[in-house]
Amino acid sequence: CGEQKESLGVDASGVRVVVGEFPWQTSLQVNAHYCSGSILSKWWILTSGVCATGPYLLPGDRFYVLTGSVDSYTDDPHYEAKRKFPHHRLNLKATDNDVGLVLLKEPIAFDEDTMPVCLAVNPEKDLADVDDCWITGWGVPKNGRKAFRTTMLWKLAMRILPQVECAEYWVNINQKKFCAKAKYTEKSLCRGDRGDPLVCRDKNTRIWSQVGITSGIGQDCKGPSLFMRVSHYVNWMVKTTVAAGKPLFPPVAPPAGSKHKASWVRSVAAPSAESPLLILSFIVAVFM
Repeated sequence: CGEQKESLGVDASGVRVVVGEFPWQTSLQVNAHYCSGSILSKWWILTSGVCATGPYLLPGDRFYVLTGSVDSYTDDPHYEAKRKFPHHRLNLKATDNDVGLVLLKEPIAFDEDTMPVCLAVNPEKDLADVDDCWITGWGVPKNGRKAFRTTMLWKLAMRILPQVECAEYWVNINQKKFCAKAKYTEKSLCRGDRGDPLVCRDKNTRIWSQVGITSGIGQDCKGPSLFMRVSHYVNWMVKTTVAAGKPLFPPVAPPAGSKHKASWVRSVAAPSAESPLLILSFIVAVFM
C-alpha cells in the first residue's frame, strides 16, 4: 500500500496529476463525478459520509467507482457499488463523523496505476512531523472565486494547521477533526472536493498514508478546509466491514527500516464505546 510507480515521485511544480502518481484515487459517479474516494482494498473505498448518502444519492441510484485514471470522463475501469455505509453517527450540521465506506460488487484489479493507500492508524503520531502532504481531487482549487468541476485530476500541497488555529475557522473542533490549507498558494478547496483524500509521505520509507478525508470547504472557497481524522475511524471501518461479510484489514505503512514494502494491521475492536479502542492488533507483513 501507499506506493507509486518506481519512476514517479510527486512533481511539486505542477497542478495536474499524471497516471500512477496517486494510484489510490477514485471518482464516485452517478452519470458523472460527484465525490472522491480512496482505495483501501480490492473491495472497499473510503470516502466522506455525505458522499455515501444524500443529497448526492437517491434511493435506487446506481453509482460507480472509477479507478486508475486522472480523467473523470474516461472509459477506464468503473466498478459498480454494491452497498454504501455512512457512519452511523454522521451529523452533517455539526460536521461530525463525516466518514463513509463503499463496498463494490466486483473486486478491483490492481496494477501499477491502481493500488491501495496506507492508513494512518495511530492518533498520537498520525499528524506529528509531517511535511509532505497532498490533496487530490476533481474539484477546482480557487482563491475565493466561483469554481467548477474539472475532468482532470489535480493536486495541491497542503499544510496541516494547529487545532487552535483551526478553531478560528471552524466550530465543534475535536480530536476527530483537523484543518489544512494550501502550503504554497492562497488557493482553497472548493465545489466537487468532498471525499478527497489527504495523504502524507513518510520521510524515511517514502510510503504514503491517508491522514484525512475532506469534509468541510471554507465559505466562498476561502480559508482552511476541514478533514475527518482517519486514525480515529479505523475501528469503525473494521467493524463495519466485518459485519458486511468482507473484512478489511486496514493497510498501514511499515515502520522505518523495515525490509517489507507493505503491511496490514489486523484489529479487533471493543464492542461498544463512544470512541472504540483497538484491544488487539498485530502486523501481518507482506513479503515482496
